[in-house]
This record gives sequence, C-alpha cells and structure tokens, in this order.
Amino acid sequence: MSVDEFKANFAKVINHVKAGENFAVNNNENKEVIGYFLAKQPAQKLKRKLGLFEGKMKIEFKPGFKMTDEEFCGYQPRV
Repeated sequence: MSVDEFKANFAKVINHVKAGENFAVNNNENKEVIGYFLAKQPAQKLKRKLGLFEGKMKIEFKPGFKMTDEEFCGYQPRV
C-alpha cells in the first residue's frame, strides 16, 4: 500500500489491523517498503534455557525471591 493510499484510508486500515491484518507501506516513487503497520501480538513468555548447562543442572527460585530479569541477566560476581 502506498503512503497516499495509507493516508487516504487510514480509518479503514486501523479497522483491518484491529482484525489482525498487517500492512506494508511503500513510497510512491519506487514502491520500496518504508514501514509496516502490524496488528498487536500477545507477548510470549519464553522459558529460559540454561545454555551450556542444559541437562546438567537445575535452577529453582524460592517463593519470595525478588530480582528483575535485568538484574538476573546482568549479574556480575565480584572476584
């Protein structure tokens, strides 16, 4: 869909996106895609893999453990 079509039909595009459709928007000159208008996808909770230790160890967090994902992933032990 060109930028001009996108602008002219914005309300209709919004309704289609709400219904789950996705749109690629291209420039009017050479039809190169310049962006996408995508339906919202539900966030997926992924199970963390242990990498090299997968199958060799188990990690268990006790109830009440408090640490953000960022703190956990960025933790650097002091040597």
